[in-house]
Amino acid sequence: MSYYKVLREQLNCSGREFADFLGVSHTALIRGEKNQRFQSSFEIDKIIYLLGQCISKVDSTPTSKAELEEEQNNFQSTLEKRNIHIRKELLDLKDALPPMASKFALANQSKKYFTEILSEIDPQEYRRKSWLQYMADAKENIMLKNAPLAQYNLQLKIAQLELELEMNTKMINEGIDQFYPSPSEDNPKSIQ
Repeated sequence: MSYYKVLREQLNCSGREFADFLGVSHTALIRGEKNQRFQSSFEIDKIIYLLGQCISKVDSTPTSKAELEEEQNNFQSTLEKRNIHIRKELLDLKDALPPMASKFALANQSKKYFTEILSEIDPQEYRRKSWLQYMADAKENIMLKNAPLAQYNLQLKIAQLELELEMNTKMINEGIDQFYPSPSEDNPKSIQ
């Protein structure tokens, strides 16, 4: 594997991004990554050398305990903020759920009334007929927003948010360390 590809992967760049950075075409970079004909220059070699040196320096520098604690605190703070947002959204969704069935039933019944009136009204009464049709259509929209499928989707959203809240709370209370390295012989970047 070429050092161009190794560096690009370590920097987590796409081929186009890395080619733009080096000032070469994407095609030329692909050829270089495949160890095919690639016209390098002193400037590109200098940039590649600098990237390699910086990556080696970062990789050989151990993570300090303070840096690790700051990352953990930021992660925990983010989860706590998210939980506040989830609790508020859950309250709103749970308040919206109970009236959906009655809104659906009421809209369904009133749509039947408007439809029946429409069938009986004199066809010459355009203004009234237009208003009645508008009201029947509006009741149809209310029914769609409160239909059993909409109620199910809302219940599903509530369940997803409750699960996320539970997982976030568990992560805050007991599991945040699993995302951060612990000092060990296997970890070359052990906490100092």
